[in-house]
Amino acid sequence: MLYFILALFVISFLVYFLFSSVSTVAQQTIAIIERFGKFSRIAKAVLLFKLPFGIEKIASKILLRIQQINIEIETKTKDNVFVQLDLAVQFRADEKKVVDAYYKLARPMD
Repeated sequence: MLYFILALFVISFLVYFLFSSVSTVAQQTIAIIERFGKFSRIAKAVLLFKLPFGIEKIASKILLRIQQINIEIETKTKDNVFVQLDLAVQFRADEKKVVDAYYKLARPMD
């Protein structure tokens, strides 16, 4: 009975170790990985192996696809008439500046 409990504990530990150290990153996405809360590396679309138990974690996943924000603005014309416009802004994160986009921008969507 003691061996069964010990084996169950070891198996559950190994399963937790496996699931906490393996992750995936989808296509057109970059994952920012931190080690102990400090930037460590970026990972592109792969099966990702990271250190378990909270040593390394995925801080964020940033999409590289073209995204769109719909904004409604109100402006004043030269003849003193207020006009409301629907504006669509399309943007994409630069693959070389993903770390700057995550750490230096307070609210990237704004």
